[in-house]
Amino acid sequence: MQKNQPVAFFVGHWPISIQKWFIEQVISLIDLGVDVRIFAFHRVEPVVLPADVVNYHLLDRTIYIDVPRPLFKKIVLGIYYFFVLLFSRPGALVRILKKGSAFGFSYVIKYIFWTGPLLGEIDECQIVHCHMGMIANRYLVIREILGLTQPFVTTFYGQDSSKYIKAKGTQVYNELKKEGEYLLTMTEEMRERMIDFGFPRDKTRVHYTGILVGRFVEKKGIPDILRAVSIAAKKYPHIELHIVGDGDDEKYNTEIQKAYVESNLGGRAIFRGPIPYDELQNVYGDMHLMVQLSKTAQNGDTDDLPVVLLEGQASGLPVLTTNHVGITDGLIDGKTGFMVAEGDYVAAAQKILYFIENPNSVSQMGKNARVLMEDRFDLIEIDKKLITLYEGLLKKSS
Repeated sequence: MQKNQPVAFFVGHWPISIQKWFIEQVISLIDLGVDVRIFAFHRVEPVVLPADVVNYHLLDRTIYIDVPRPLFKKIVLGIYYFFVLLFSRPGALVRILKKGSAFGFSYVIKYIFWTGPLLGEIDECQIVHCHMGMIANRYLVIREILGLTQPFVTTFYGQDSSKYIKAKGTQVYNELKKEGEYLLTMTEEMRERMIDFGFPRDKTRVHYTGILVGRFVEKKGIPDILRAVSIAAKKYPHIELHIVGDGDDEKYNTEIQKAYVESNLGGRAIFRGPIPYDELQNVYGDMHLMVQLSKTAQNGDTDDLPVVLLEGQASGLPVLTTNHVGITDGLIDGKTGFMVAEGDYVAAAQKILYFIENPNSVSQMGKNARVLMEDRFDLIEIDKKLITLYEGLLKKSS
């Protein structure tokens, strides 16, 4: 595609530090000559902005389409966008009133804020790229209201391909199946799953990228990690477990606390809390093994391909994980790490013991892991493929 050709990225919450993988993708595309414009549904005010957001002036590339919380601001801006739509896109305003009123006045307000800020901005963009299926469904509403015709693609990351479908039903993406040009998935397993849900095979492609990490949620399998390390610690009592992240699910936090108490690990289980991405590399450097015992949550949520496993291997760490949905795309079992069955913390403990007792094998696995990441997950090469896909869509639509 031509240098500095605008591409619209539609996202949910922005910017937040755990979206480091997304930030890296954006700046990589910018470095490759793509003019990325970010349209965000939820404004986040972090205490400290990630360095790359500042250095690349990403907020200058961002337009928020959220409904303001302060009532005065909501009223003033709502009236402003109402008249902007009235005079520049009266047909769109009619569609907002018709579509929104079917659900209630709050939806009329929401659709005004979803569309008003886009006028004069979205029309410049040649491609639309939605990040997560739920965001794509919102964009389809915007697309219909404003009569947009640009080709658009959607990347699925995890809960949008599992938990969301289980909660809403398989029909939730019916319109996206018809209107979207391409569906990009994290893994081969996810691609086949989405095809089973009715997405056309010729419209689905695997495109490696990252997902959100660091939250204490059921699919992360933290109690299983505590149980596995507890077993290994009976033979090697000086073993340490460093757990990074946190969460606000009280029920799951209680389950983690119970597993911690039952593990009898005491101070050998160290809860580090959230760690800024830039500091994680130092943490990886102090470790000997990365463990992520992902599992399918009761609500259907899956971990797909956790980026933390890729980061760990890129840092030269072997990994221990589970044979869970698309994780097989991110390691070579027996060569860069090991996989055990979901929930089998006894088998996980045996693998931890193997790592402790076979340091030479661990070193080789770490080297293999680094090579795999360079071959399969090089960000520049991944983004070059994405640009090629964009170019194909532009040729097709011209």
